[in-house]
Amino acid sequence: MFVRKSRHFTEFAFILFIVCVFSCFLAKAFLLVPSVHLPHNDLEFNPDSDEQVNVLIEDN
Repeated sequence: MFVRKSRHFTEFAFILFIVCVFSCFLAKAFLLVPSVHLPHNDLEFNPDSDEQVNVLIEDN
């Protein structure tokens, strides 16, 4: 009985380890893919924004 439980535990631990390694590789692959498909963030820092506002005001 003890041998069977320890064997089940080692199988479970091995499968859990494989799943963790696979998810780690999957996360690294996901982070390496460029984020072209994500929508553009309008709240990004833009150092030229004050000049753009001045040009818009002068045009009007």
